[in-house]
This record gives sequence, C-alpha cells and structure tokens, in this order.
Amino acid sequence: MKKFALILALVLSFGILTACGNDKKESFIMATEAGFAPYEYLDNNDIVGVDIDIANAIAKELGKELEVQNITFDGALLAVQQG
Repeated sequence: MKKFALILALVLSFGILTACGNDKKESFIMATEAGFAPYEYLDNNDIVGVDIDIANAIAKELGKELEVQNITFDGALLAVQQG
C-alpha cells in the first residue's frame, strides 16, 4: 500500500506539472505535499527531493522555470479539478 501511495504521488506530481504548464507562461507550477522523503520534503523551508530534481530537469529542458508549491494532497486534487 505504501508503494502504491508513493507511485500515486509521483504520478499526481507530474500530472499537475503537465496540467499547469502552458506555452504562454514562463514557468510551470508543481504542487506537492512535501512530507515524503526522499521524494519531496522540506529542508530549511525549501522543498527538495528526487521529484523536485526531476521536475527541475524537465522544466530546464523545456526552457521554463519551475515553481514548487507545498499543498495538501486533497488540495492538489481540488486544484486539478478546478483547472
């Protein structure tokens, strides 16, 4: 179950990254719940981790900036539903 939750969080993270990306914008917004080290966690009020590194690499490859927001899982679902 824990492995399933981590995979779901990863898929959701990239889904939000993709859904919030827009060619007209200069940046992507990635919403995540930063409490799942080593994937995403808080380090001195900075959100860091493997998922953040991957998202930064994707954004860099596309020539965009990455903005990472720490929100609850339920908040992320609501944000996706609201577009």
